[in-house]
Amino acid sequence: MKKIIIIGSGAFLAGSFIKQLPGLGYKVVGFSRSAPDPDFAPAGKEIEIIARSYTDLAALKPHLQECDTLVHFASASTPANSAQDPVSEITANVLPTIRLLQELQNYRDKHFIYISSAGTVYGNQPPPLHEQLPLQPTSYYGAGKAAIEIFLRAFQLRGNNKVTIVRPTNIYGPGQKLKKNFGLIRTMLEKVKTGDVLEVRGDGTAARDYLHIDDFSAALLSLLQQRDKLADFEVFNVGCGAAFSINRIIEIVRQVTGTAPRVKYVPGQVSDVVVSNPDIGKIMTLLDWRPEIPINDGIRQTWEWLRTQ
Repeated sequence: MKKIIIIGSGAFLAGSFIKQLPGLGYKVVGFSRSAPDPDFAPAGKEIEIIARSYTDLAALKPHLQECDTLVHFASASTPANSAQDPVSEITANVLPTIRLLQELQNYRDKHFIYISSAGTVYGNQPPPLHEQLPLQPTSYYGAGKAAIEIFLRAFQLRGNNKVTIVRPTNIYGPGQKLKKNFGLIRTMLEKVKTGDVLEVRGDGTAARDYLHIDDFSAALLSLLQQRDKLADFEVFNVGCGAAFSINRIIEIVRQVTGTAPRVKYVPGQVSDVVVSNPDIGKIMTLLDWRPEIPINDGIRQTWEWLRTQ
């Protein structure tokens, strides 16, 4: 049985992924800064959740010796809450990850999968946004992700470990917790439910790729199960393959819920990305992965889940 360490196991992305693993021949050890969310803590002998940060090397080291794969989901910030605070981006995200890489230099034949961000590292470059483009983030959050990616490249070149960087787009779906200034679809559906006003930066024409959580989890499973196809260093965009403006999402939400969200348009920020539509051709070709859930269906699923909460 292969052993996987999940870093940041208590959050939406990681927890949804962990739920797909039982029965597939993996022993999962999750590290989370806080007690695991009961929605994402499936019981079973194949899964162990440790309520400690991955920076606690005394707790982490025994598992590092035995693991085959580490999947790094942990992030202590969002684009909004680090917008004026570059130091916190370094201290909360970059430095802890670099310290982990320093420890991993003592091991061989590990597969390190890092969850980056396709929506922030490319900035406002014109499409196609393929993986070989230079990193040009416009936010401190994106700059932190880009810095970690660069260190990971240097780490892989110096050692005997495999590194895969995953750049997902804006992930949504059932189970996503409400977080201030983060997650447009989840926030918009909450505003419909409560009748509160949704603030939209700019005129609503900014467009993003939105990926359903189940499609994201399936992409990660493809990486695990087809590891032999991966080079020692790989980067993959993961998205639905299409960009939808905020105004279009508002219209889809109206169709799904029967209620138009109350919207207030406010001035945008210099760090805002105008269009984010990464090219997903590489992962589709190499691993034969495809996004399966259309955005209308995904928003409907999320709305049906939210109504039960």
